[in-house]
Amino acid sequence: MTIAQVDAVVDVEGVEDALRRPRIGKFLLWMVAALAFGIIARAYQQYFAWSCTESTAPCYARVWMPWLYASLTTYTVVGSAWYAWLAKGCKTCDAQTEALGEVDPRHEASHLWTLMGILLVLGVAVYWGGSYFAEEDGSWHQIAIRDTAFTPAHIIIFYTMFPMFVFFGIGGYLYSRTRIPTVFRDRGFPLSWGLIIAAVLMEMMQIAFNEWSHSFWIAEEIFSAPFHWGFTAWAYMAAGAFAVWAQIFGRAFELLPRTGSGPGGWNGRSWVLERPQQEPVTVSE
Repeated sequence: MTIAQVDAVVDVEGVEDALRRPRIGKFLLWMVAALAFGIIARAYQQYFAWSCTESTAPCYARVWMPWLYASLTTYTVVGSAWYAWLAKGCKTCDAQTEALGEVDPRHEASHLWTLMGILLVLGVAVYWGGSYFAEEDGSWHQIAIRDTAFTPAHIIIFYTMFPMFVFFGIGGYLYSRTRIPTVFRDRGFPLSWGLIIAAVLMEMMQIAFNEWSHSFWIAEEIFSAPFHWGFTAWAYMAAGAFAVWAQIFGRAFELLPRTGSGPGGWNGRSWVLERPQQEPVTVSE
């Protein structure tokens, strides 16, 4: 590969140092969007909570079921497209590896920040689904009647917030495996992501078990009921996200000394190709 081809892959002078100059605003935007989504869902519930509550009411199919259909359809379509894109890997990473045998640390650092953003949104989703809307669901069943699995509380928590765990849980692992392979692929399957994936899959099965159990035992709403214990186990396994954060920070500290342009830095060490030395020309007298 020629010097010009390498320069086309990586702009040595123009690559942003993501470790020293992170784009904090991007993560704040993601977090605000995740928080706003939960607020909108809660406001929607509040507005239609008592005016259209019973599943047999004519307005129920018009108010609540479209939200359910839109949520499941969006996760299916967008999730499939995102997962397919993630599975292709990073073209820039592939080009840099082909050209120089490894990825520019500054480019890899940008992937670390994106992965932290995914975990941030996942954490907000866990709060909305596993904390706020979960408590709300219990209080709802103490007052209203569980006349269908698609109650206004269930549509938000079970079919909107909980699938978000799967969306970002599986997507985060695919992103880390394809964009940061030195940490999340080359060293073997990470236990941290294993816990998260097990948590999101168990959570979906626990939902089905929970609804089946409520069909046989009326517990409206005893949080300590045995068929609720699975939700506690799910929460403990979801704590694997903290382990992923630790791995991200560990890799960031490994890359930090290699992202500068001074002596020993990446630019001066191996990112600039050595041009072949020309033999001295001897002039005979």
